[in-house]
Amino acid sequence: MTVHDLHQMVQNKLPHFVFLIETKFRRNKIEKIKKQLQLDNSFVIDCKGIRGGLAFLWRDDVEAEVMSYTNNHISLLIKGGYERKDWIFTSFYGNLITVKRRESWKLLKALKPQGSIGCLCVGNFNEVLSNGEKCGGAVRPFTHIKTFRGAIEESGLTNMGFIGNNCTWSNGRQGKAFTKERIDRVFYNLKWSKGFPSSKLYTLLALSSYHCPLLITMDQFQCDLFRNAKPFRF
Repeated sequence: MTVHDLHQMVQNKLPHFVFLIETKFRRNKIEKIKKQLQLDNSFVIDCKGIRGGLAFLWRDDVEAEVMSYTNNHISLLIKGGYERKDWIFTSFYGNLITVKRRESWKLLKALKPQGSIGCLCVGNFNEVLSNGEKCGGAVRPFTHIKTFRGAIEESGLTNMGFIGNNCTWSNGRQGKAFTKERIDRVFYNLKWSKGFPSSKLYTLLALSSYHCPLLITMDQFQCDLFRNAKPFRF
């Protein structure tokens, strides 16, 4: 997605958070983009070599602090949310290299919250939950799918349903070489779902990118975290 497309989307959707995955921009460029988007805070994992970076941007009307981070995740503690209870917002990137993906699932399980706190996890996991989530290309080995499912279960997470396109990524090729999959998704734990039962996930149309943006909304009456009347969006 180009910076122009991102700017237009942010102007239209008015998100409280923006999470960027596999960005090739370094910290100083992300800071400039943050100002263009009229967002107030950022936390950036710089790109290195061919590995893309991560960036979490958010507004000042959200009280948030960075809990932990690696090259593959950023976790924020969101303070004073539903019924003034804190919750965790984790952005996640699953390793693109299949043989290294077990390390990603090990990290995901390690990020499971201790105690009774809500958690929302969004990102590009580079894996599908079934072969029904892909079209074209080689059939995904069930052992890989099973390992991913197991990590999700052990992490106490549930896959969020969605509105919109079934697939979130395509390789942009033509004919028999074309492949599309649902590798970008959102998970939540039981505590979070009880706090935000009317939340919705939308798969938006891809703009100048192989990935579709994801939009999460929460009804304002369920969350007294924000001081204005706009609904929560990511």
